[in-house]
Amino acid sequence: MFHRVDLPLSRLNNSLCIVTPRRFPSPWSVEEGETYFVVKDRSGQKLGYVYFDDPRSADKPLTRDEARRIAVNMAKPVCLFWDQHQQGRMRKAKLV
Repeated sequence: MFHRVDLPLSRLNNSLCIVTPRRFPSPWSVEEGETYFVVKDRSGQKLGYVYFDDPRSADKPLTRDEARRIAVNMAKPVCLFWDQHQQGRMRKAKLV
């Protein structure tokens, strides 16, 4: 019933990423159900669900691809988001 979705971690660079002890051990994975994606930690604890194509869940339900993108972004390491944030700040500084 579940299909594993591989996370594209090839975008990691060699920047400093501070790792602290976490309550939910990494790596996190994304698995697909019939109408949802579930994000799990290394021990199998379910951390979140993202539903798609279920008319009962919302007025305008997410598409499968939208839900997959959200779930994959939830499972990414925090340092990826920090790198993107820093790159965005540097771009803005160059424009000014």
